[in-house]
Amino acid sequence: MLLYPMDKKYDMVILGAGINGVAIAKALALTGKKVLVVEKTHIAAGASSHSSRLIHGGLRYLENFEFDLVREALRDQKYLLDTYPGLVKLRSFYLPVCQNSMRPVWMIRLGLLIYGFFALHGHKPAEVEKKDFLIQFKAIKAHNLKIDM
Repeated sequence: MLLYPMDKKYDMVILGAGINGVAIAKALALTGKKVLVVEKTHIAAGASSHSSRLIHGGLRYLENFEFDLVREALRDQKYLLDTYPGLVKLRSFYLPVCQNSMRPVWMIRLGLLIYGFFALHGHKPAEVEKKDFLIQFKAIKAHNLKIDM
């Protein structure tokens, strides 16, 4: 537990070091304010306990040709990767194309190609062979997949 002297003056006191508390504290500190953040446990202890904890890169915006939003999301993603390397990491994300997919395979490939072009972190989307995918994800049945990946 950290104790702060009672005679120290702060411009702002933030209760809670979740995502909102930390973001507000950072914004205030960048303007020169003296900020005290008070948290019961530790920073971000429960901030994402009910979420996927994924920081998206805007892939869904491609479908509506919102390329500026994709670039913005990927810039934000790159900023978080660079600024908080101990908290933010790239993870593989598999996108199997199933028989009942609303999008054709060519559209998904094109979207991922464009997405990879905009990516700022140096990692590009890659196809995984169907046999390797099925070894990794045993619950997915081969006959449900649209193509050999």
